[in-house]
Amino acid sequence: MPEQARQARALLLELERLHNHVADLGALCNDVGHSILNAHAQRIREHLLRLNQEITGHRLLRGGVFPGGAALRALPDAARIQALRTDIREIAGLALGHSTVRDRFTGTARLTTDAARDLGCLGYVARASGIAADARVAHPFYDYGTRLTVPVHTTGDVLARFLVRAEEIDVSLDLIDHLAATLPGPGTFGAGPGSFGFHSGVSGRIPSGVGIVDGWRGTIVTRVEIGPDGALSRVNRPTRRSSTGPHCRSR
Repeated sequence: MPEQARQARALLLELERLHNHVADLGALCNDVGHSILNAHAQRIREHLLRLNQEITGHRLLRGGVFPGGAALRALPDAARIQALRTDIREIAGLALGHSTVRDRFTGTARLTTDAARDLGCLGYVARASGIAADARVAHPFYDYGTRLTVPVHTTGDVLARFLVRAEEIDVSLDLIDHLAATLPGPGTFGAGPGSFGFHSGVSGRIPSGVGIVDGWRGTIVTRVEIGPDGALSRVNRPTRRSSTGPHCRSR
């Protein structure tokens, strides 16, 4: 796959992480009775969903990735990213500076490192319990260089999971800013399945491939098969485990 197609996919991956993490920060505040912060977080999420719409034509980024490449209708500008960063940091700061919110996050639903490892946790749940698991590092499809940092906390409680998500938002915004600035512009990067000869069925084998990414809730492994007409004939997602249990699952 061309390098610019990988870069465009990396941009979309961080945009997906961004709006989901922002929604989670608000939901966590709402869980402990701070509905005003949740309302502001959902306001920011709406801005992010509209940005997604501009970039891919879909609020949830559908259609941005296709077999062999990616398509971007627009790119986020630096001023917009900076405004979002300021807004999100203010919400996180207000939450962490509120004694009731912080007290109710601290020590709640603690998941030890050993327990997280035994359960096979991934994503922000694992990283909040001291496990630096990130598919962008272990199975990179794009070279992020030194711009990618992986926030890790060790207390394993709701506070740690809040902090990991807040810090990952900052990382994602930095990556989005860089990736958008270094792409030549919006457009289609890569080519469709037929251009790679997927339809040929070499030696009678079914053309297939496996992709591994670090989704917003953890590692996602997807296997696809290409039919004789060059279209997707089968898609399997055998792995996506970010957590176990009611509190660990979403909070």
